[in-house]
Amino acid sequence: MPKPSHLKFTNLKTGLSHKEAFTLQTKYGFNTIEQKEKKNLLIIFLAEFKDLMIILLIIAAVIAIINNELVDGIVILAIVMLNAVISFVQQYRAEKALEALQNLVSPHAKVIREGKPQLISAKDVVPGDILIVESGDRIAADSIVVENSNLYTQESTLTGESQPIEKTEYHQSSNDTPLPRQMVFMGTEVSNGFAKVQVVNIGTRTKFGRIADLTQTTKKVESPLQREIKRIGIFVTKITLGITVVLFFIGYLIQGKELVDTLLFATSVAVAAVPEGLPATITIALALGVQRLAKKKAIVKQLASAETLGSTSCIITDKTGTLTRNEMTAILIITPENQYEITGNGYAPTGQITCNSQPATANQHLRLIKLAGQFCNTTLLNKKKNKYEVIGDPTEAAIIVLHQKLNFIELEKYKVTKTNPFDSERKRMSVQISDKTQYLLVKGAPEFVLQQCTSYITSDGKKHKLTEQIKKEILTANSKMADQALRVIAVAFHERPNDTTETNLTYVGLIGIVDPPRKEVKAVIQKAKQAGIQIIVATGDNGHTAKAIALQLDIITPNAIIKTHEDIKDMNLYDLQQLLKNNTDILFARVTPEDKLRLVQAQQANGQVVAVTGDGVNDAPALKQADIGVAMGIAGTDVSKEAANMILANDKFTTIINAIQEGRNVYINLKKIIFYLFSSNIGEIITIFLAILLNLPAPLTAILILLINVGTDSLPAIALSVDTSDHDLLTVPPRPKETRILEKEYLIHVISIGLVIGLITIGTFVSVLYSNGWHWGNPITDQLHTKAITAAFVSLILVQFFNAFNASSLGSSILKINLWKKKLLLLSTIATLPLVFAITELPLFQKIFSITSLSPQLWLTIFLLAFSVIIIDELYKLIIKPKNA
Repeated sequence: MPKPSHLKFTNLKTGLSHKEAFTLQTKYGFNTIEQKEKKNLLIIFLAEFKDLMIILLIIAAVIAIINNELVDGIVILAIVMLNAVISFVQQYRAEKALEALQNLVSPHAKVIREGKPQLISAKDVVPGDILIVESGDRIAADSIVVENSNLYTQESTLTGESQPIEKTEYHQSSNDTPLPRQMVFMGTEVSNGFAKVQVVNIGTRTKFGRIADLTQTTKKVESPLQREIKRIGIFVTKITLGITVVLFFIGYLIQGKELVDTLLFATSVAVAAVPEGLPATITIALALGVQRLAKKKAIVKQLASAETLGSTSCIITDKTGTLTRNEMTAILIITPENQYEITGNGYAPTGQITCNSQPATANQHLRLIKLAGQFCNTTLLNKKKNKYEVIGDPTEAAIIVLHQKLNFIELEKYKVTKTNPFDSERKRMSVQISDKTQYLLVKGAPEFVLQQCTSYITSDGKKHKLTEQIKKEILTANSKMADQALRVIAVAFHERPNDTTETNLTYVGLIGIVDPPRKEVKAVIQKAKQAGIQIIVATGDNGHTAKAIALQLDIITPNAIIKTHEDIKDMNLYDLQQLLKNNTDILFARVTPEDKLRLVQAQQANGQVVAVTGDGVNDAPALKQADIGVAMGIAGTDVSKEAANMILANDKFTTIINAIQEGRNVYINLKKIIFYLFSSNIGEIITIFLAILLNLPAPLTAILILLINVGTDSLPAIALSVDTSDHDLLTVPPRPKETRILEKEYLIHVISIGLVIGLITIGTFVSVLYSNGWHWGNPITDQLHTKAITAAFVSLILVQFFNAFNASSLGSSILKINLWKKKLLLLSTIATLPLVFAITELPLFQKIFSITSLSPQLWLTIFLLAFSVIIIDELYKLIIKPKNA
């Protein structure tokens, strides 16, 4: 904002000349929000292949193709491509926030140039231009109000607060820096009045432009899942390289095999260590989690966000529209004789008016308040498809609804003959209505209305002198209502014919109006606290109102610290970190977009996983920076929705907590999936490794291993992805940010069960050979080898299938879980067994996979051997695991 000494005021009548406008445009450029240079789409797509797990899968595919296993290679590459496409689409959608910002900038502006009003493209507006703005217009650039006629602007896109802002004129003789109330800002709307304003900032130099720049330059932090997948990739890489080196050493240096053959064999076996199905299964697990969240009215845009939700330890929330309904509601009337409570929330005209717990009856107080609601306003309230739309002031809309709730009082037919609009000096408005009698109805700020009152009316219609003592009592009642976060409106009148002066008025009463808390929020806040989640309110509203709402909802205590923009604007990130770390009972008011962004960064630096709620343009930078940005689906702007990770279809705070619970379940299920797939893959490696060490023929072929990893493993893995927890996940605190899935105890468990799977499989292979007359060192016929391979193949599938039940009961005994709740896992059993039987027994599949039929006795033996993995895992949980807990 230029200093007053640097301001050059333009003539209001003539405006700029075309030559001056051209010169200024050459100097300052176009009035547009500049976009940072976009990444090439191909580069974004290729970046999806940098993940270690993906690189390993590509190497595995290349090795398979070199070994003439074309089908294997194509299947692996198809999995890689599927994951890359899904990730690319999510990344592309996440970069759309700026386009939504551009849509909020007015396409046209009415300017005065060469002494004439002209409609020009908003991009051609320059500093110094005189703009003409009136009700319904969108402001094209940051400007100073230089001529004003009752101007109000709606700045919720910048501040998040729904109340129209009254504007005052900036006098050209002043040497003071223009105040916010003397300015209008790009992207906001004129809700009432008319003004001439002089442009001072355009494009990226506007307040709106700075938010756009913050939104573009803010980088998304890596999600916990993304970090974990990197660690898993490193772990798998180490295992793969280790196996390759060991097998190469044994084959080339000990067994004396050819160099190239040994290298190809070693790398082929190492490929078996790569869980080919893991990326696809994680994608499916997250996608199913996203579907479940959608059913709970939480629309998740990035798949990884479904898991990140479970890590959330702090929610930074706005007040208006998130904790409250963003619908002003009259809840209280206080007259000189009575107090009336009003039920019902929002703009729907449903509810009851009571006095001393009894239904209110018609009297002069309520009649006059009804008339004020009916006639003394300039706001329209329309109903569209079960939703109410306010055109004008939300406070006036609340009074209109109050008039409708007073339906037990007969509707009177008057005509408005004169209106005195609201202005900032009088702080009130009035209308003269006429029929058989004339009234001047007045409503406004209590202090300013009472100044003009000399009498008050009782419910029977009699007037009495308004003494100083009674005035004091009325103002005390006003203060108490304000302490409860109520916006208070006073109503008065006179009935002097043809007199529209607002003097010698008769006082009627006070109306208390509030943006009420959502009824479900208080219970949800308690649930969040029980789950160890910190709630921080950061609002553009004033601290008094925000504190009252936060106290009602038990977010803070009466001793909470209230910090405003002025308190934190000069704090560096470290000081802000310490403030948040040392004060959990805290609330932030009058915050700017930059403040909210820095609060998120400070909490992230404190090791918190941060979710942020928001609905306005002002929230976009913080939404993008947050681990989980949560936008409102109904009240939210397109900008906030594009910047967020998750959109609430019902705008309810309770949906966030439900989503966090689902996110925790997704994380637990991912642990189950990884346990299942890794222990299965380790079992395959152990099988092959033992065969090499014992100088046995290959117990499994590469195509059978791939079939298991990509095919038959998939159904149990998908079943695990929709597993439900047997206990309330919101009774425990969130896991620390750096908690790893592959912890020491977890890895020991995985490797132990993998060893068991390998021993069962190689044991089955050897037992089939021995039971058919083979002895160590003797040659093996192709027929016997095929039978033993088939038995090992079936054994591995069945033991992995039973291992899926071990994974499902991860962390507790299988006897303590309700297996009947694991419907999909049980269904996968029903589907897997016939599938395995068909592959083994049908000639078509026998030919494709080079396997043979097995006898019923052998099937039963393998089944019982495979089941033993459950017994062994139960013993592990009973004996070994507690020692490692």
